[in-house]
Amino acid sequence: MRTYTEALTDIGFNTATDAITPAAYDAAKKMVLDSLACAREPSRRRKGRQRNE
Repeated sequence: MRTYTEALTDIGFNTATDAITPAAYDAAKKMVLDSLACAREPSRRRKGRQRNE
């Protein structure tokens, strides 16, 4: 049985660039940007609270 990571790696390495639709690129870009924003969110909230106090 393969792990989830192995399956994703296989898909990533064995998928031709032409096979990826523009919508899939947009969705992946949004996901990455959202992940980065979520990682930074707690520090933004802290700064916001300090300003409002």
